Amino acid sequence: MRVFALTGALLCAASLPASADQVTDQLDLGKQYYEEGDLAGAISELQFAIQDIRSQLAEKYREGFPPAPAGWSFEESTEDNSAAMAMFGGGTSVARTYQEDNGSGTIEATISVDNPMIQGLAAMLNNPAMMAATPGAKRVRVGRDNAMVQFEEGGDSGEATLIVGGRIMLQLQAQGLENSQVLEEMTQAWKVDALKNLSGM
Repeated sequence: MRVFALTGALLCAASLPASADQVTDQLDLGKQYYEEGDLAGAISELQFAIQDIRSQLAEKYREGFPPAPAGWSFEESTEDNSAAMAMFGGGTSVARTYQEDNGSGTIEATISVDNPMIQGLAAMLNNPAMMAATPGAKRVRVGRDNAMVQFEEGGDSGEATLIVGGRIMLQLQAQGLENSQVLEEMTQAWKVDALKNLSGM
């Protein structure tokens, strides 16, 4: 039955017009398989639909990245991080790489949403003692939220982490910088309100 279900799905998909919404088609097929008693086929179609919805949501989350600082440019990562996120409890993750136009600086920016690891990091960022005990750490206020910016003393690398509402983790990982100024400015330039709206906060 499973082979016939998958074959049927492929044949149905091939006959769909190009303008059809793929998620809607998958949901309809899942409902059809469920009504026919093919529970495995229904689960498969619903899982594909969920993955496609996550991909659409991930593209929307890209609207929350900070703009490139003056003298910098960026490129989007096309890597699918869903498998890696699943290893750490699930969620959605998107990335963007910023490159200094006339220098060696690079910054990897990441938006992670609804990953269980976020709760633990949020507790650390809201604990002054733990932040004070972190080498090179500095608190940066972003609205009502705390961000932690770390910069290697005598080095050229650093990172910044901001947790929003206990559900969204915004990270910057930098190399080739003279100081933490760019990290601090970008930390305060995240489009937090847009990300909150997208995540239903």
